[in-house]
Amino acid sequence: MQSFSYPHRSLALPHPHTANASRSFGAPLVMLAVLATLALSCATSSTPLSSREFKLLLNAERFAQPDEALHAYWSLVEAVALERGLVLKPSYQGWKEKQRQVTFFDSSDGLLRSHKLVLRQRIKRKGGALQDKVELTLKYRDEDPSRAALAQTRAAHGPDDTLMEEDVLPIAESLPCPANADAPLRSLYSKRSKTELLTVPAPELGAFATLFPLLGELGASPPLESVVYEESTYSPADLVLSPTLRVEPTLTLWRAPDGAISVAEFSFSYLAKDATPGAFEPEVLAFFGALRCASADWLGEARSKSSISQDVIQEHTSE
Repeated sequence: MQSFSYPHRSLALPHPHTANASRSFGAPLVMLAVLATLALSCATSSTPLSSREFKLLLNAERFAQPDEALHAYWSLVEAVALERGLVLKPSYQGWKEKQRQVTFFDSSDGLLRSHKLVLRQRIKRKGGALQDKVELTLKYRDEDPSRAALAQTRAAHGPDDTLMEEDVLPIAESLPCPANADAPLRSLYSKRSKTELLTVPAPELGAFATLFPLLGELGASPPLESVVYEESTYSPADLVLSPTLRVEPTLTLWRAPDGAISVAEFSFSYLAKDATPGAFEPEVLAFFGALRCASADWLGEARSKSSISQDVIQEHTSE
């Protein structure tokens, strides 16, 4: 198995109707067969939406000096909150850094991606040392919430912690203000399940299929490539958006092995009060729109971190 770090660059987001057709394992007939299997095997296990996460991918080049950039962007968050009359309540941990090693897996020809699957491994660090517990996550991600809700991502063993999540991202990187504040958003719906181990599985799809049976339905068991990041997250304060909605804004940095910042992101998540897909709370939209407008000089690509990671695997294995 080869492992790659991500050198920051501008990457094009594949069109949802054409990305799968270009991959050998993602041919239309195979994709339809897998989706049919998902629907038939899960018709009675549709999962309701439980949480939403709003995300802004930031320009990693702005974080070449991480401490300075983190505080500068947080000052922008504070200014937007103050302008809207919102309250920020400092966290008892302040700027304490939380560290994890994050790894994404896929085959060299993008088998998982072509079937809208994301396979991720996380290991916490404490005092710089990797801890024993390995967290593995399988996601089925789709712009159609009904398809995502039916995906059978459940782990083979352990308690069922399967959840349905809605990730909300900008459609375009940046627009002139004030249009940027009201620009359309897009949602990606993920049915995800986790399992925990004390050892890392062999880098083959068959080994992961024993943990997540859905992977065994793909009709192949190729070796897997990976991309590895060192993750640091910071949550210096809670943001009170309304009397009934309090969120924890988080700044996330992903580093390559040489320490260079590869990915930067601002995000916040919360339990969905209304489980209807796309039913965004007005107070959330107002703050997110204002921050997006104020962040025009900071914004990166309008896409997800996992999508970037899958691109990296594809690019390096094709070289």
